[in-house]
Amino acid sequence: MKSEMLERMKWGASWPHVIINLNPDMDCFVDEVISNHYSFIEGNITVELEYTCAAAGIEVRHIGF
Repeated sequence: MKSEMLERMKWGASWPHVIINLNPDMDCFVDEVISNHYSFIEGNITVELEYTCAAAGIEVRHIGF
């Protein structure tokens, strides 16, 4: 994240944007998760998501988080 970008991201100045640091390869993230709106949840809910996806017949793809 460039320092000028961080400087512009004051609380409420560009609402509703949030800056997060995703450690995996961003090309991999963009290839696997094609959207322009994301929801992020604090904590690890992998088991719950795997269970829910299995019940709904949705394939789970781990992308290196």
